Amino acid sequence: MKKLFLRSCIAALLLAPALMHADSEGEKRAAHLGVREVVKQNNSAFQAVFTETNSGFLSLRESRITGKGYLTTRGSWNTQSFTFTVKVRRNDYQTRDAELTLANGQKWTSKGDWTKPGGEYIGYFTKPTRQTNFPTSSATFEGYAAIPRVDVRIYDRNNRMVQQKQLIVSNNKWKTSFTLNNGTYRAVLGFARMADSDEVRFSIRTKDTDWGLLPGPGFVEKISITHPKNSATLNTMRADIQGTSSGDEVLLVVYNSGNREVSRQTLKVRDGRWSTSASLPAGRYRVLAKSPSGRSQAEISFNYKTGTGGNFEDLVTITWPRENSTVSSSTVDIQGTSRESDISVKVYNTRGNILVANHSVAVGNGRWSTSIRNLANGTYRVVVSAGSGKDTDEVTVTRTGG
Repeated sequence: MKKLFLRSCIAALLLAPALMHADSEGEKRAAHLGVREVVKQNNSAFQAVFTETNSGFLSLRESRITGKGYLTTRGSWNTQSFTFTVKVRRNDYQTRDAELTLANGQKWTSKGDWTKPGGEYIGYFTKPTRQTNFPTSSATFEGYAAIPRVDVRIYDRNNRMVQQKQLIVSNNKWKTSFTLNNGTYRAVLGFARMADSDEVRFSIRTKDTDWGLLPGPGFVEKISITHPKNSATLNTMRADIQGTSSGDEVLLVVYNSGNREVSRQTLKVRDGRWSTSASLPAGRYRVLAKSPSGRSQAEISFNYKTGTGGNFEDLVTITWPRENSTVSSSTVDIQGTSRESDISVKVYNTRGNILVANHSVAVGNGRWSTSIRNLANGTYRVVVSAGSGKDTDEVTVTRTGG
């Protein structure tokens, strides 16, 4: 009996590795779906992206899947990292005891006993490795997929989709390439239900290391004011204020010489930069740019000579895109401010003799925005007019992309 027992134990030990690797893809799919279910239960706004997945032997029937990932929300570049552990039953891929530990220390856990996680599993990227810098404009992607067709989309840091391809999957594998401008991007794999997608962040001919992956509660956004310089004197018709940030938004507050707040704006960060124009009387001012968390700030002071005691104020201003800027997407967002209730946006070709777009836009809370779609490569003149016709602003923008 002892010999029989020993033989059974040895057989079990020899069989364990084979069972553990019997279907690692099935275990991985079940674990990812189980983790995503926990995320949905705790915060439906988040999407889970997995950067590392490991399978460990737990028993003859179960595996313990562990790994790392990050949570992202639609339209945001910044993310929060997490680690996870979940038990997977190999015979039917049910999951139990899923637990996420977020970078801020918060824990999310699954409830109940063995459960078959819902949702559709898309697959994941196998190439490139995350945060790859491609030395040329061509980027190649490969991956695993559990469905017959997949959709690969390329987004820039402002969450604008710049390219898209639909691919046929063969033997659970797919491969494609994109030609892109210099910059930092994220490739998203999915089809229809993008909530169960995978993504990989990469760059084209740039050493940009701001991947938006927040390392936790100690993270401090980098903020700077690049214009005007500290103690500078401005003689321009309006006080332009510009800067950079590694976050998504910047709170900009302007104080006069009596330390009274005269302007407060929350500015969106695009391509790592933010900007605005302030209508101010002549005088000395202090500018404070802060992150939404309040953990990072920049401050400068400047003298303003061209102000006219508040009598001069722009009726319409383009805040994005900036003069002589270059965009890669065929959809160009145009934003600005106005003191009137409506404005018009006209886009001309580089010679100024062909009108390619004409939009009437309502102003809300002093701000307006519109998008010009299907814009071909080339240089354009964007002219914005106040509804009264008493003021205009314009910029030149170049569109280059696939």
